[in-house]
Amino acid sequence: MAVADFTLGIRDDRGKVGFVKYHGVEWNSGNIAAQIAAVSALQSAAVGLSVGTFASRNVNVSASSSQIRPTDPVNLGDKWLVAATDADGNIYFHTIPAQDNGVANENLLAGTHDADVTSAAWVAYIAAFNAFAVSRQGDDLTFAYAKLATRLGS
Repeated sequence: MAVADFTLGIRDDRGKVGFVKYHGVEWNSGNIAAQIAAVSALQSAAVGLSVGTFASRNVNVSASSSQIRPTDPVNLGDKWLVAATDADGNIYFHTIPAQDNGVANENLLAGTHDADVTSAAWVAYIAAFNAFAVSRQGDDLTFAYAKLATRLGS
């Protein structure tokens, strides 16, 4: 099965961009409207989990970008490490740059580095991710968990 690639860029306050890449079902005339909606929802949900701002979107046949910078300092090395699984139990990882713990840390479980998947930002992300993402082989992916992660030296 062919898959479509969706690459999302998130900008920090210095203008640097970090990227997260997703695979989705192949676009065709029968599903293009649904896929555009799915990409938009996943883009909004991922940016909602970041203190960075939207920088760019590229999906095989669709591209958009922005030069808007966040007003506060942002570290692209601080990330959400997100795990997903396919029906066979294979685990797939991706990261969302410039993680946002949320106001009063509502995106984190207290005293941990684990995402609080009941927060509004995570509920939106999980729904959007599960609706869009597939493996490189085209198998449906399901969100499993997310944790805070930081690149050494950042």
